[in-house]
Amino acid sequence: MLTFLIHLDLRRPALQIVLTFLVLNTVLTMALLPLGPDFYGYGNMIAATASLLVGISLVLRELSWLHYHAFITNNPSV
Repeated sequence: MLTFLIHLDLRRPALQIVLTFLVLNTVLTMALLPLGPDFYGYGNMIAATASLLVGISLVLRELSWLHYHAFITNNPSV
């Protein structure tokens, strides 16, 4: 989804996905570290899942504009 958004030059939605992962991964990892080795990796997994859901919603929102993004926004002659 990130590659799709960047290809269509949709930088803000792509940045939103990356920032979602960055913030959630940091917060959840720091919150789960004191719980011990049994919970190592869960922060990353939850952050990746949340980023996936955010990415799906952003891509679905932009799909109705796909023809516009493909032929107008990426065309330097327009």
